Amino acid sequence: MDNRVTITGIDIPFWNIVMIILKWSLASIPAMLLIWGVFMLITSILGAIFGATLGQ
Repeated sequence: MDNRVTITGIDIPFWNIVMIILKWSLASIPAMLLIWGVFMLITSILGAIFGATLGQ
């Protein structure tokens, strides 16, 4: 089964694309904070384990 789609042109106004990019940028801030928090938690746990193990 050969289903092919050919897109010849997309007509999206410039300011609509700017708004989409702005929304994605703003939505990425909470995601980055969440990821940062998870990495900090993992680092703290590993630091406590290895710090206690190595006696520092």
